[in-house]
Order: sequence, then structure tokens, then C-alpha cells
Amino acid sequence: MFVIEASSEGGQGIFCPVASICNHLAATCPSLLQELAKADWPFDRPPDGVGSFYRRPVMYLNSTTGAPEMLFSRGALIRSPQGFRPSDVPLLTVRQNAALDAIHFAATSKALKVVYRPGDVLFFNNRRVLHGREAFTDDSVNGTRHLLRLWLRDEELAGTPPHPLDMLWNLRFAPPRPDEDEAATWPSTPHCV
Repeated sequence: MFVIEASSEGGQGIFCPVASICNHLAATCPSLLQELAKADWPFDRPPDGVGSFYRRPVMYLNSTTGAPEMLFSRGALIRSPQGFRPSDVPLLTVRQNAALDAIHFAATSKALKVVYRPGDVLFFNNRRVLHGREAFTDDSVNGTRHLLRLWLRDEELAGTPPHPLDMLWNLRFAPPRPDEDEAATWPSTPHCV
């Protein structure tokens, strides 16, 4: 991420290594690690666009290094006022909700907060570091928060994504089709994140 403009108040980045979360869960509630590795989590927005949801694990072990990895947004798993989740997507089980809460509390206790400043550049492995942000406000005097996000595929350093994330990766990093408008695929207009 490249920080073009920081928010006028709040908006700190929150980062936590997945390994720290897994170590915490292994010490406090190891059965939830097994829950996270089950392939029955109902995610909305299937990568292939078929149906309203698909199922996959929340946590994986990297096939090369054995390092724990996670790639998810809580919003893709629960209904919330901030986002749309189709009503036909199954609700999480009690155990799945407990596992998500455990991730949240472990990540909160182990998190590193980053105050963004214009010109900052952050590189991190999206599968090995959970990240988010605090609430923020902007004003017309101090500017509007603007971060430029780049998804970089580096399998030499990060390893190959586990199945079924490989379909998501292949779609994300596929070259444009000859009939595809590259400007529509990679819009240059900013949006706030």
C-alpha cells in the first residue's frame, strides 16, 4: 500500500501475523484451529461467479513451508450493516462464530498499529498478515484519506496459494482477455478503503 494522503483523524492500520494468532489459539483453544481448517465455511462472492456462495477453510497451512495462512474478510462471512450478504448464504454455526471471535480477540491482543503518513509504503503477505484499520474521519482542510493498493504476485517469496485460493489468485492475476477493457478491469479512479 502507498499512502497518498492520510486521514485527518484515526484510520490507523492494524496488522497481526497469522502465526501469532495461531500460536495463541493453539495455547488457549486448539479445537478452534481445527474448526478454522474445515472446508465448510460459507463465503459469499464465489471466485467463479457461480451461485451466491462457496465453501472453503478460513485457515490453511502453506504447502511448502507449513506456515499458517488466512485470507478472509469477516464481512464475507457474516451479515452486517456495512455490507450486503445474500439471504440464501448459510449462517455460521455457533462453533464458527466462536472461532471468528477467537481470531478477532487474538489479533487484537497481538496487533501492531501503524499511523499512516503521506509517502509511506507498506509491503506484506496478504495470506500471512491479517490487516484492517480503525475508524477515521476526513475534512476538507486536511484532505481525504487515499491509499493506493497494489496486489503483487510473488510466489518465490510467498509460495503458491493453497487450493481453493488458487482459483481466486488465477482470476485476480489473469492477463486481460483480448475483448476486455483494461481500464474497466484496472480503474484509475480512487476509492476510499
